[in-house]
Order: sequence, then C-alpha cells, then structure tokens
Amino acid sequence: MNNQTDEVRSPINKWVKRSLIGTTVLATIIGTYSAREGDFAPVYVRHTGTSYGISVGIVQKFDEGVIHNGLVISGYTLNRGKINGAAVSLVSAGRGTINGLELGAFNIHSERKEGNEIGEHYGAINGLQLSLFNAIKEANGMQIGIFNGSNDGSKLQFGLFNNSDIYDAKTFQIGILNFLAESDKTNKLDLTSGGLLLNWDFRNEKLKEEDYR
Repeated sequence: MNNQTDEVRSPINKWVKRSLIGTTVLATIIGTYSAREGDFAPVYVRHTGTSYGISVGIVQKFDEGVIHNGLVISGYTLNRGKINGAAVSLVSAGRGTINGLELGAFNIHSERKEGNEIGEHYGAINGLQLSLFNAIKEANGMQIGIFNGSNDGSKLQFGLFNNSDIYDAKTFQIGILNFLAESDKTNKLDLTSGGLLLNWDFRNEKLKEEDYR
C-alpha cells in the first residue's frame, strides 16, 4: 500500500520540482535580460525600464525612474530607481528606493547632489535593511547590523552601534551604544544622548511635551 502511494507521489513531486525550477529560470531570464540597454549581461546589467522577475548580475545599475518588481541578486548594486521586492548584494549604494528587503555586507545610500548643493531626494529603505554596515538618509522600517546610521531616523534600529542625526520621536533604538541628536544638533554626535543598552525619546523634551498633550 505504501509502495503504491510512493509511486503516485514520485511523479507528482518530480513535476512540482521541475515546474519550480523552470519558473525560477524563466523569471531569472526575464528579470535579467528585459528592460535593459547598453550593458553586458550578466556581468554588467543596466536597467533602463520597468522590469519584473529575478535580476542576476555581478554589477547592476538602475537608472533614474526605473522600477524593478522582484528580486535583485548582485555583487554591487547602484540603485537610482525603485526596487519593489528584495535586493541581495555584497555592496548596495545609490539614492534610489527599496520597498521590501535589502540584504548585504555594506548598504550605503546617499543624497542626490545638484551642482554643489544637496538636493532633497535621498536613498530610502521602506522595510528591512540587514547588513554589517548600514548608512542611509531615510529608513522607514527596521535596520539590523553592526552599525546603523540614518540621518532622517528610522522606526527601529537594532545593532551594536546606532545613530540617528535628525531625531524622530518615533525612533526606537536597541543596541550596545545609541546616539540621538536633537534637531538643533544635526550632523553631530552628542554623547550625553546615548544609552548603553536602550535609548528611546528621552532627550527631545519639546517632542515629548507635544506627544503627551
């Protein structure tokens, strides 16, 4: 009886596995080789239009205004567009937005500069950023890593070192050492505002008063 059941399951399992492998391969081909121009995939993949699926490349660049829906896997990702899904890279940089998960050893996002002036558009992560080193202008979600840095604050930072220059009353930090700078101390680290293990909304009295009215 069991032998007959196993024989019936065996073809089904093989069909399911083959379907999954085929779907993954197809999604990778579409995600890597569609909506691109002037590159040499999969060594260098430059996204110039909206794409879907799994994009795989050693170096990947997402142009301004470009949208990728799916998974990005690369050694180095330069994102100036928007990734909806997940980005897995050894190094991730740029001023683009990631809605979902960003995973890597170094996740660094910078501001857009117009001439010698700093623009208003920054790299942003809306979701979860997980890496050994995090540095970002805007984080709406969670940062997990050895170092977490966010100039506009984040909802939750978890790591050995946390820093948020522009204080957000809703920021919650958990780590060995935390730094929160008041609004008039932007780009400065105030040691007196640090906590050894836990630091949450105890320096900015103005914001606290407004919250509890």
